[in-house]
Amino acid sequence: MADTLFIPYLLVLLMVPLLLRWRWGLVASLIVTVAELGLVALVFHLLDVYRMHPDPFVGEPRPQAPMEHMRRAGREQAVGFVQLAVWGMIPALAALIGGGLAVLWSVVVVLWRSMPDWRMKVR
Repeated sequence: MADTLFIPYLLVLLMVPLLLRWRWGLVASLIVTVAELGLVALVFHLLDVYRMHPDPFVGEPRPQAPMEHMRRAGREQAVGFVQLAVWGMIPALAALIGGGLAVLWSVVVVLWRSMPDWRMKVR
């Protein structure tokens, strides 16, 4: 179930700072961006605690030899890193991109408003 909600989760993390920038300004957007980073950490922690990550080793027999233990441990570390990247780093990056776009939007608005009105000078 967590896999089906991944793309909407990323879109929400990306769009909420932009919507808040539009409605309440840059400060609210930055506060929510920081709160989103905490939410990403909380979601990853809950997925880990309740073991909602898919287990790729579910059908394999238990390792017997010491080298099989080491080989399986290496594979489990690789799977854990991929899960950290997918459920931790990518959503955090989406939240940071949303906050960055809100800052960029504010910079563009300030620059646009500080430009002289060229139409008035031509007339």
